[in-house]
Amino acid sequence: MGNNAIIKDNKKQCRLCLEWKDTNLFGTFLDKKTNKIYINSRCKQCASNVSNKWGKDNRPMLSERWKQEKQEYLIKIRNAYGNKCNCCGETNPLFLTIDHINNDGYKIRPRNKNGYAQAEFSGSYYKRIIRADFPKDLQLLCWNCNCGKNRNNGICPHNQ
Repeated sequence: MGNNAIIKDNKKQCRLCLEWKDTNLFGTFLDKKTNKIYINSRCKQCASNVSNKWGKDNRPMLSERWKQEKQEYLIKIRNAYGNKCNCCGETNPLFLTIDHINNDGYKIRPRNKNGYAQAEFSGSYYKRIIRADFPKDLQLLCWNCNCGKNRNNGICPHNQ
């Protein structure tokens, strides 16, 4: 694979488009067995095209897998945080949300290049909660309590 790649004048031929391109237009990978870094056989543009096509062709299967993983993560999270709203006791899982007890969730939210907070894919957020061993600064609240808390300076109206 990487051992017999021909590189001439810092250029390499892509195995898909067959164009000779600068080696910096190719990705690299680490062979874990030999601990050597190799240049990919496809240029970044061709690799991206192949990846995009694969994603489009497999979107229904991927979407279903992501939905299933997300549900599994949610079940673990709900179990870890008691399966009920920490304020009013609501137990219907369709109403339960994750709340930052100290109202500081915006601090950990990913930022775009302009510095604005972005919504992150919930599956990755759920994974992070599980990996962090269910942080103590999170809790389950139902939508009503969560929204009430948001609109009432961090205090659920039930607690006034």
